[in-house]
This record gives sequence, C-alpha cells and structure tokens, in this order.
Amino acid sequence: MRPAPPARDGRPNRYGRSRTRSSRVAACAAVALALGLSACGSPGDDGPTENIDAALSTGVPTVLVVDASASMLIDDAPGPRIDAAKAAADGLIGVLPDDAVLGLVTYGTSTDDAPGSQEAGCRDVTTLAEPAPIGVDEHRGTLSQQVDALDPSGYTPIAESLRQAAGLLPEGDSAVIVISDGEDSCGDPPCEAAAKLREQNPRLRISTVGFKTATPELACIARTTDGLFVTADDADQLATRLMAARDIDGNSAVLTPTGLGGIDLGTHYNDIVGTHPDFPAQSAGTADGEDTIITYVDCDYLFDSSGTVIEIRPHDGRTVDGLAVGDQVSRAVELYGEPVEATDGTARLFAASREAGTAWKITADGDRISRIVLCRCLPGTGASSAAGSGSGATHRSTTISGQTEIVVYNPYLDDGSLAPGFGELDGEVDAWGCGPMDEDLFRCGRMYTDGSIYFCSTDGSTAWCPSRHSTGELEFTRHARVQILDGSYDPRSGTEPVPVYVDLTNGDRCWFHVQLGNIRMDATERFLCPGEQWLWEPAGGKVFANTTGTWTALKAPGSSSAPFEKVTVARAVFID
Repeated sequence: MRPAPPARDGRPNRYGRSRTRSSRVAACAAVALALGLSACGSPGDDGPTENIDAALSTGVPTVLVVDASASMLIDDAPGPRIDAAKAAADGLIGVLPDDAVLGLVTYGTSTDDAPGSQEAGCRDVTTLAEPAPIGVDEHRGTLSQQVDALDPSGYTPIAESLRQAAGLLPEGDSAVIVISDGEDSCGDPPCEAAAKLREQNPRLRISTVGFKTATPELACIARTTDGLFVTADDADQLATRLMAARDIDGNSAVLTPTGLGGIDLGTHYNDIVGTHPDFPAQSAGTADGEDTIITYVDCDYLFDSSGTVIEIRPHDGRTVDGLAVGDQVSRAVELYGEPVEATDGTARLFAASREAGTAWKITADGDRISRIVLCRCLPGTGASSAAGSGSGATHRSTTISGQTEIVVYNPYLDDGSLAPGFGELDGEVDAWGCGPMDEDLFRCGRMYTDGSIYFCSTDGSTAWCPSRHSTGELEFTRHARVQILDGSYDPRSGTEPVPVYVDLTNGDRCWFHVQLGNIRMDATERFLCPGEQWLWEPAGGKVFANTTGTWTALKAPGSSSAPFEKVTVARAVFID
C-alpha cells in the first residue's frame, strides 16, 4: 500500500507536524540562506518573512516538473522521497510573490513500473496546471492541491516531460525546474531533448535538482541549457536547493555540491574548454606536485595528472546554501552537521553531496571561516580515486563526458589477486584456462571451449573475472582451478581503451564480447546486450562516437542485417 499524501490545512502529518507551516518555514529558511538573512518567522509573524517575500523576485515564467515515478516511494528522505518533494514544492509555491508565473507538470502517476507498462509509462506525462500568476484565481491553492495529490507509481520519462513543460512556456525568457531522483527510464536521452529545446528557444533555461542522486544526466540537462544543477541528500536540502535552482543568475558564481559556474568536479580539461572557450591553456597553469592549478574567474581549479578537475578553490568562497568566508564555523555545523573528518589542525571536511561523494573542505582562522574548497573527497563514499584497502569503491575514479559517466576500476593487486572490498562470487568448479591479453589482463574460460571472459586477473592458481551477473557495482567471480595458457590474444581493436561494459540510457547493460563468425559485412559485433542485441563497430570506424562529449553507439540484433538504432551510453566502465 502506498503512503497517503500528508494532510494540508494545518492538520498534522505522520510526523505530528503541521505540513503547511513546516514546508513554508523550510522554504523561508532557504530564502534566508540565499539572501544572507538570519531567520524566518511563521506565516503570521511580522519581520523576516515579510522581508523575504519582498526580496523574492517575480522571475520568468516557470514550469516545475516533479518526479512521481515508483522510486519516489523509497523511504529514505527520511520518510518517502515523494513527501520531501511535496514539502519542497509546497514551500516554493507558498513564498513566491503573487505575480510570479508558475506551472506544474509531473510524470509516473498513471501506470505501474512493470516491463509490460513501459510503452504507456513512457508517455505518462501530465500537465497539472498551466503557467499562470500565482495570485490570480486561487492558482496558488490549485498548485498546492495538485502537488499533495501526487501518487507515484510508474516510469521516468524525463525527456518527454521537458518537451511538455517547454511547450507550456512562451518564447523568450522562461525556465523549467526538474526535481528527480534518477535517470530517464525510457531510452529517450534527456540531454539531447534539452539541447533541441534550447535551439528552439535560446532563452529557455532548465535547472535540475537531483534528489538522492548525482546522475550526469541531470547535470548535462542544466549545463546544456545554461541552467543550474544541484543535488540534495535529504528533505531539508531539497527545500533549500529547489529555491536555489529558481535563482540561476544569483547562484551562478557560488559553489554547488558538484561544481561552480558550469564546471563540475570530475570534468576533463578538454570538456571544459569546449563549454568555456576562454578557459586558460594548460600551459598557463602552476604545478602543484603532480597536479596543476589553473586560475579562472577568481577561482583556482586543481587538475590531476589525467587532466581532470579534483578540487575547486574560489578566492572568496560561498556555497549554494549561503555559507560564506567570514562566517563562524558553527554556521557550517548548523547547515551540514558535524564535520565528517578533520584533515589537519585547521581544515575540516563537511558533507556536500553523499551521492556525488563531494565535501566542503573548510579552513578556519579561529572560529571564522577563511576558505571554502569543494573536493570529491567525502570519506566513506568511494569518491576518492586513490587505491587502497577498504571498499572496492576506493579503487575507482569517475569523470564525466557530456551525459556519459566514465568509471575506471583498479580491482587487481600487484600479485594478480582481487583487491579487498569488491564483491566476490564463487565460479565454476571445472578447470579454467587463462591466457594473457596484455601484460596485466587475461582472458579466461572453461578448458576446451570457445567461450572466454575478458579483463580477468590471476595469481597463477586462482583467477578473478568480471561477473556478468553484476547489476550494480562491478562484482567478480573466483575460479580456483586455473591453468596458464601460452600465447597472447587481445581482441580489442585500435589503441584506445575498451570498456568492460556500458550501461545504456534505457537500462541495458552491454558487455564486451567476441563473437565468432561475423554475420555482417558492414560492421563487427563488439558488445553483447540483453535479448541477443549487439553494439556494433562499423567497418573502418569505432564502436563509440562522442563528438558532442556524450557517448553513442549503434545497436542491432546479431542474427540479421537489421537497421542500426542509435543509442546513448549513460555509463562506461573500464578496468585498468
């Protein structure tokens, strides 16, 4: 049974609090942070609330898109995610001035999320209220009633919701704000849809709020349309950061949990100069050990040796939640809780986004903050790229290319065994043979058969291979009876690294695989997907194209010469 929507009109919800008051106070707190005010009054109080309402700008015509897919029923906000989304949306609706123009769209409310419902579920986008001034004809109350009635159940057609929301807005200055806890589940790339909408209306901006997620898909939507991407780990952050997403210009020069001014942690230098042509040349940087510091618009960006941003150091730091240099350290504790780690005598790490693995590295002079740095260094999240013992995630590094997340694992130790922390499954009892692919990796398979698994490792007696039963983080099967075979064979074509597998935006996971007996003359099978579908390498070409940063591939059945379907890669996973 799904949880009933929380009560309105001052009646207590399941937590014993009046939702009308608490959601408004949460939104007031968000605005107070953004404006540097100290407090919010209750709806009937004089003082700060009046100042906040007066300071809130009318803004541009906006449509709010609220995710009501089945995953919004997950109980970790705390409470169901949909309750947090309702409270945040209600708070925004409650404090906007009467002449602010707002509409409301949702998806996922008319079907379930069963496989047989996908076709209908991917059309399940509903306009709950067309954009209109909030203070006219009880529009504010209508919006709140529609928000409260949301009942999650279905799919996540983000791309289609963007089209529908944009279609409600006038030409010229306008905005869409999306609250979502995941990725599009319909195989319709939202970032490409956003780019087309931006072409149709160059003054449309789309901001995204990732609730309990830091998916590159939402970041790409915002980056492509000059919007703002923020993450939120809990209900309070969701209320605060939804308000921040509405004020794009006001927050374009502040640290979000993932980046600053459209440059995110994990982004490669080449991608940065593609979107920021005036970004300085690498040769203009200053060496910092093996890393490089490049200064751009009053901020120092720290790049590692691979050319990836690993720290963002504004000269006068301020976070999207309102924490600024000069504030007392106690303010950071109020906003983010106790520090998760003290890095040395003066610097402390506070959680910025647990989903993104980022932290605020805050340095203090006495009890006053003297510096705020954003880093992908939150302990316990696996965000660090440094290898070592502990969870398998600590042997992982992540970068972003357009809409595609690039993940590199270092799962094997120097002796060929599996590093601690990775999921380990029992393999077959039959004898296995392993032959080298290169100096570090092996291909392994049951003796006297043609089947092989690639990207394996062995210590000479036991082999570990990527498990194709992995559905989340990469796991490995252990095979205890191994014979090392003579002769190397590396089926990877070209000199570029090849992923172990890729996840497509429709949810399919496609594994690198060698198929004997090619059926087509114009392409070669390279990655095996569910349903005997393949990703193909065109003759004279490459499996993956990434001319826009986002990876794409050609997909077709392996048993015919059927036309290719262009698909988008959400995640590419490598073993180094």
